[in-house]
Amino acid sequence: MKRMRAWTADHPVGTLWGSLALVAAHAVVTVFGWMPNVWSGLIRTEYAESLALYLGGAGAAALIAGFVGVVVVFGLSGQGTALRVFRTRSGATLRASWMSLMGSGFAAAGLAICAGIAPVMQGTWLAPWLFEASLVLMAQTALRMLWLMSHLVTVITADDAQALDEANLKPLPRARRRG
Repeated sequence: MKRMRAWTADHPVGTLWGSLALVAAHAVVTVFGWMPNVWSGLIRTEYAESLALYLGGAGAAALIAGFVGVVVVFGLSGQGTALRVFRTRSGATLRASWMSLMGSGFAAAGLAICAGIAPVMQGTWLAPWLFEASLVLMAQTALRMLWLMSHLVTVITADDAQALDEANLKPLPRARRRG
């Protein structure tokens, strides 16, 4: 489990494609009847109802993408020594995480919008799978964003503690420095 978590952290694009492959596999086993269709109720609903769901998903994805932007700007604009060291040492992995976060958020919104358009283009059967891919990307983006934010907060806390120590103010206890 630890190795899988480390691989997932270091390979955000691989994780993204793996997630989408799982959605595609789910669609294939459902289409061939090897698994019950969990989306059959959604396929049978009125277009206006399913459209509201798909566009609501697009709104949620846009909200997540907005928060991703805040986290990325927070990580890029920090001027503390510890944050600079974190960005430098993390290098390509951090850059890949940031780019994956931004791309996944926009892709999730786009997939949800495509799910709303698909029934109009005679793709009613395809719409739920596009929506499922959107949901998977939203979940992955939100989890990676929270993971990255927790690391950034830990680094900022350590940098703030060091700055307080250097300013000869009352130092923070060691237990509080770890975030």
